[in-house]
Amino acid sequence: MKIAVSVDNHLDVNKIPISEAVARQAAYLTAQQAAGYFNAGDTFNDFTKSVVFFQDLQAHVSFPVRWLAGNHDLVNGVTYEMAQSLADPLYFHEQSLKLGNSVIIGNNGWYDYSLAPADLHKTDTEFAQWKRAFWIDGAIDQPVSDQQRMQRVLETTAQALAEAKGQRVIYLTHFVPQKAS
Repeated sequence: MKIAVSVDNHLDVNKIPISEAVARQAAYLTAQQAAGYFNAGDTFNDFTKSVVFFQDLQAHVSFPVRWLAGNHDLVNGVTYEMAQSLADPLYFHEQSLKLGNSVIIGNNGWYDYSLAPADLHKTDTEFAQWKRAFWIDGAIDQPVSDQQRMQRVLETTAQALAEAKGQRVIYLTHFVPQKAS
C-alpha cells in the first residue's frame, strides 16, 4: 500500500490557481496509485478555503483524501470549537482511518514550548506574549492556554493509540516538536 502525504502547500500564499492545483494533484496522485492522500496542514490561511479545496480534490479521485489544519489554516474562518470538532467529513483531526493493514491517526497537534531550550529562561507567559506579537499564531482563536491545548493533543493521541493497539500505526500531525539537544 502506498499513501501520499504533503504539508505546507500554502496554495494562497504561493498564488497557485486552485482549479489547476486540484487537477494536477488529482492526476499525480492517481498516476502514483496512492491508496490515500493525507495533508498535514497549512494549505490556506483560511480554514473554509481548505475545506472547499479538499472536498474538490476528493471529488476528483477514487481514494480517501484527509487533511489536518496547520497553524495557518486556523487563522481565519474557524473557531476553536470548530477546529476541535469534525467540522468536515474529510477533516482528520482526532480521527483515524483503517487503510490496508495500517491505521492512520490524525491530530493537528500543537506546541506548548515545553521542549524549548532551557537556557532561554522564558516563562509560559513570556512565550505566549512573544507568540502574539511575532507569529501568525497570535491571531488563532484559542480560549485555552497552549499547555491546555497540548494536553488535549496528548490525551486524544494516547486514546487513539490505545484503540489501535496491536495494529500498524501511522501518526500524522502538523506540529512536530523536537527536543533540542
